[in-house]
Amino acid sequence: MLATPSRMRLFVCPVPWYRDCAMKLIINGEEKTFDSVTNVAELIARLALKGDRIAVELNHGIVPRTNWDGAALHDGDRLEIVHFVGGGLGWRFATQETEALNE
Repeated sequence: MLATPSRMRLFVCPVPWYRDCAMKLIINGEEKTFDSVTNVAELIARLALKGDRIAVELNHGIVPRTNWDGAALHDGDRLEIVHFVGGGLGWRFATQETEALNE
């Protein structure tokens, strides 16, 4: 019997081509089913997210944007996807807070 890495999963597809199989992914704690999604880049496109404003964690590891095409997805993978939102309290609050800290 061959030894397999602990992170490796066997996904048996009932049809000859793996892209035709439904895959269950857990995204931000919610289970979702996808057809023909093979990597993080395809998932981001499928979810219609702007890639320049999000960060992706795959199975407790950050996936750099430059590696999204090579980050393969497997049935049962867990992803956390967060997007950055601009705004906040503005420069005036930051300036007042900094001045208070310097006193």
